[in-house]
Amino acid sequence: SLNDDRGVFMLTAQNKSIENMTLTGTWYYANEFFGNDDLHILWGDVQYDATDFNVGLQGGTMMSDAFADDMVAFGAKVGAEFNGVHAMLAYSNVNDGGAGMFQLGGTTSALYTDLLADQLLGSAVRYDSDKFVVKAHTDLLGGTLSGAYGYTDLSGVDVNEFDLSYSTTLATGFDLNLAYAYVDVEGANDSLNVVRVIGTYNF
Repeated sequence: SLNDDRGVFMLTAQNKSIENMTLTGTWYYANEFFGNDDLHILWGDVQYDATDFNVGLQGGTMMSDAFADDMVAFGAKVGAEFNGVHAMLAYSNVNDGGAGMFQLGGTTSALYTDLLADQLLGSAVRYDSDKFVVKAHTDLLGGTLSGAYGYTDLSGVDVNEFDLSYSTTLATGFDLNLAYAYVDVEGANDSLNVVRVIGTYNF
């Protein structure tokens, strides 16, 4: 159902021959995804993970004759751990091409800067944007407490988002995730408040 009966093809190659470094490249192909126009997505990611810090660079493009311009995105992140707290600073840029950056499998993007609003609104908030995100998480009360702040310049409109989440395992095989997001969009009449609860049983 993703692309009628034509389906979508994906090829991924990954290399870990350099110590602490992971190189990943992916190509998607969807035949006649936009009417008679095919869709190609190329995506690359390199991450270096040491004991106390990690860095990552990513970039990709979506190409189709249905677009006025190809969609191009890139991102970078740096993270460190100290006193049991893991913190990360990330940046991403998406140009103003023919469509919002997305992954064919759903609304979750590969961008390091993804927050809860991106997962809910999808490509609508990944269009012509520069985004900065600060995240941190730590182990607390038998689970993981996470917080994040994101600032986005979305086609000249300021968007501020605060996320808070807690995840834990209540019993063998049952995971619980609680999340809250506050999103303020410049010029909007009201801010957006989101509460999400996910329970997962693994068997």
